[in-house]
Amino acid sequence: MNIKVSLVLTYYNGSKYLHEQLESISDQCLKPDEIIVMDDCSKSIELEFLKCEIEKCGLNDITTVVTNQNNLGYAENFHKGIRAAHGDYIFLCDQDDIWLESKIDEMADILDRHSEINLLCCDLEPFYSDENAPRWDPHSLKDMINNGSIEKCIDIKKNHHLRRSGCTMAFRKHFFQDIDRYWIAQWPHDDFLWKMAVYSGHCAIYHKILHRRRLHLNNTSEIKIRTLKWRIQELQSMLEYHRKLLLFVKDMGLSEKKGKYIEYNIHSLKLRIEFLISKNPLIWLRTALFYSDTFTGRWKGILLDAYLAYFGTLKGGSL
Repeated sequence: MNIKVSLVLTYYNGSKYLHEQLESISDQCLKPDEIIVMDDCSKSIELEFLKCEIEKCGLNDITTVVTNQNNLGYAENFHKGIRAAHGDYIFLCDQDDIWLESKIDEMADILDRHSEINLLCCDLEPFYSDENAPRWDPHSLKDMINNGSIEKCIDIKKNHHLRRSGCTMAFRKHFFQDIDRYWIAQWPHDDFLWKMAVYSGHCAIYHKILHRRRLHLNNTSEIKIRTLKWRIQELQSMLEYHRKLLLFVKDMGLSEKKGKYIEYNIHSLKLRIEFLISKNPLIWLRTALFYSDTFTGRWKGILLDAYLAYFGTLKGGSL
């Protein structure tokens, strides 16, 4: 397989679990040709630890560490790293997980044999490093069927919402280059890649557990305090993401049905923002009855909107 593989790893004060992740990369049956580590302004002692661990795991010759001048946050940090990668296939990597040794080999092989797939995800297995770490959604775990099948994510309604974390993703560099102009700041990198691949018809899930996802008290993806202001800003950002997605669908000449479904989601987001500002229960009821499929987590998302509208703040997790 005459293909170059890049791995983009984002890092921020992650010394506690870094060794196991780097060790699992070093143990890969098919090793990456390059590793781009994006350090998002870690403490100097943490940055030195990172460099020592890279050398200790025998990855020094293929690794480039890029230190940001300003803290970018995880979405923009990943995006910057992807832009810097040179490989034909790009794998995304968190600082605290563990990869099974055949992950790169098996996923790269599928991409090599299936030219119609631009974005490939694998199944994952969560594990918990802290007793009070957030638990993985049991409903999502049912989707990790681990039977070796390849699922083409063609159904727009089923696959509109992100079904796999970015840490499970591998994709073609040319695919990213084609869609890069549609990305806007703070659009989560995995949601961006997922939606672009789904709507263009080139997304797939390899149903095999090749990734162990660590959950602990400091996961950056976990929101500790939810406020009404945060929720409104989140929905306003999602509205902009959907507008960019709609532009992509129109520019690519994709089916009108896909455009209509995005417009349906845009209308739902507008109603949700209107409810959170006005606190009008009739708007909430209308959204809950007619747009429930547009919510991530369905009724959890619907109830969270209502809770924040009337109580303002939710601490320590979800409803």
